[in-house]
Amino acid sequence: MQTKINNKFNFDSIVGNQATVSMLQNIIANDNIAPAYLFTGISGIGKSTTAKKFARNLVKSDVETLIIDSVDTIKIEQIHEAIRF
Repeated sequence: MQTKINNKFNFDSIVGNQATVSMLQNIIANDNIAPAYLFTGISGIGKSTTAKKFARNLVKSDVETLIIDSVDTIKIEQIHEAIRF
């Protein structure tokens, strides 16, 4: 009998970025979680989608997330917002 894996928690919906997906899956499998991750790159390559999927995998549930969107630098106001969150 094959166990059905909830697509919400796997990376099947991520197209491309296989090296990144493999790295994130290994981090989860080895329980080698860092305190923070930074997803960077040009617009439209799937950073947000991959980051959200990674976060859901870490906690195995839908959680409220705070996304700090920054072009060049993270501003102190954004850090304060994260602390309040």
